[in-house]
Amino acid sequence: MTHQFDITPEVEDFVGTPLDIELLPDVLPFYGAVTRKVPSWWRPALAAYAGLIIILVASLKYLLVSGSGLWSIFAMYGLAVSFNVGSAVVLSRKYQGYKPVLADSDLPKISVIVPAFNEERGSVETIRSILTSDYPAELMKVVVVDDGSSDGTWRAVALVASQDSRVQALRMEQNGGKRFAMAHGFNASDGAEVVVFVDSDTIIEPDALRHLVAPIVADENIHGVSGHAEVANPGASFLARMQQVRYFFAFRILKAAEAKLGKVLCASGCFSAYRKSELDEIMPMWLEQTFLGARATYGDDRALSTEVLRRSGNIVYQRNAVAWTSVPVFLRGYIKQQLRWKKSFIRESLRLISFTHRLGAFAAFRTYLGIALQFIGPIVLTVTVVIGPLLWGTQPWLYLAGIQAMATLYGIVFGIMRKESKWWPGVVYGIFSTVVMAWQIYVALFKLKDNRWGTRDASADGHNEMPGIAERVDGFGHWASPPSFERPISLDSWTSGAVAIGLTALPILIFVAFALH
Repeated sequence: MTHQFDITPEVEDFVGTPLDIELLPDVLPFYGAVTRKVPSWWRPALAAYAGLIIILVASLKYLLVSGSGLWSIFAMYGLAVSFNVGSAVVLSRKYQGYKPVLADSDLPKISVIVPAFNEERGSVETIRSILTSDYPAELMKVVVVDDGSSDGTWRAVALVASQDSRVQALRMEQNGGKRFAMAHGFNASDGAEVVVFVDSDTIIEPDALRHLVAPIVADENIHGVSGHAEVANPGASFLARMQQVRYFFAFRILKAAEAKLGKVLCASGCFSAYRKSELDEIMPMWLEQTFLGARATYGDDRALSTEVLRRSGNIVYQRNAVAWTSVPVFLRGYIKQQLRWKKSFIRESLRLISFTHRLGAFAAFRTYLGIALQFIGPIVLTVTVVIGPLLWGTQPWLYLAGIQAMATLYGIVFGIMRKESKWWPGVVYGIFSTVVMAWQIYVALFKLKDNRWGTRDASADGHNEMPGIAERVDGFGHWASPPSFERPISLDSWTSGAVAIGLTALPILIFVAFALH
């Protein structure tokens, strides 16, 4: 579908000739946004399979713990991982989220900030999803900040902004990084009570803004809200399909568990909201944050969340506020993304542990445990699978069975809760993250001072000075009936999901057979 934007002469002089922007409502497969008819045998079959795995793993771990020496310590590590994941699943099932139905008169005035860098088509799709939401037009302002893009992003957002009085487009003088772009958007948010951040590769559901601000309206002690993010492009590659499971687990399980304990540790950067008065106090420190003598330019969402928690503010997770975000489809981009995330995890964990005790006893214990397991995991893997067999003649089979079992449970939880037949990519992801990606935590340790994103062509990453605003476009009127996206039903093969039960069980049985031989 192509939509022609008519622009005023003043804007046309600035941005050039009118641009045909291709808007594709069918490029985003909204899996999970529709109600599926689930076969009656599906959930019982997966639940029974999960029960058998848990019994097997528990029995094997008991045998190991009943031994002595170093291997008992490693078995305890396995139990710690099981506790950490299992407690998250249990807590998440008890978390329901905030569900107040707010009248228009109760909704706060919001400013939605969209930082964009080289996202010509994606940024237009993002703006469109915001403008077609059911949030009252008179209570919403959208600020799109182009972070010195080298493609047609500025031209595209300027054209859109010229069509709608709710949109203001700003172009930075040069690429300075996402944090500076967010700050410029915040500075343009005068009069807002709540500030919402949306990534330029993210689409929000029509009712997402209403749900996102509800906790802030309902409780004055809540200063931040993380929305629920789903993968918008799972069909783009098998890597994207694996991340679909990972995102669901990260939000619907881990963030829900943290919310049940009262403290979400990181409000997602792709879709989150903060009380404006809280950000007024935090912004100067956040903008000038340094680490190891260098300005911090990555991990912006985690840094904001840490500061809110440090000031004794509450951050919650709102699972009804749904956004769909595009994820890397190639391994190279994924590795670079994960390295940034791990670097910010290390940096903010060092700040977090200084006040974690204030989160409550159980929440603090799970936080300390989660941080420790990130660093211990690769060491345990090396000793049990490589060093032990080479130096001491020990066998790695039981440990490998444990990895396969935990990865399988990871996928099963997704299959049951999401009513999804394609649950086995989660098994692959569980193994991949444990055996391969876990090592990246040590790489991140040696790259903490490297402020480059690794995905930008510009050499401006890590600028010490905030670039100014080169151009600004303010719209008028309302964008006439921007086309809304559709949500096609995912055609699942439930038979293939059942076959995957046998295929994922086979490695476990083989490893156990070798161990008992």
